[in-house]
Amino acid sequence: MDNIIKDILAADKLAQEKVSEAQDVKANIGESVKKEKTAILKKYEQASKKEIEAALNAINLELESLQKQSDKELEKTVASLQRYYEENKDTWIDYMLKACIES
Repeated sequence: MDNIIKDILAADKLAQEKVSEAQDVKANIGESVKKEKTAILKKYEQASKKEIEAALNAINLELESLQKQSDKELEKTVASLQRYYEENKDTWIDYMLKACIES
């Protein structure tokens, strides 16, 4: 009978140890999941920041290109107006002088 009681106590002690180990594993799993979640979120956050930065760089390059194109068009327009003025200024001056003299 003593052997049966000792076996039962030994089995109970072993079961308690396994339950304790399982609880430790369960607690560690929760912590591991939190750490893994944090690592995954950080990884995707960094990837998102890189994608946003790349998109902003592309937009800035496009804006620079459009600005240069607009500047060239403005230069052409100013040059065209200057040529038009130079070609017609004498005619306009004559017209204004005649209008002043006749009035």
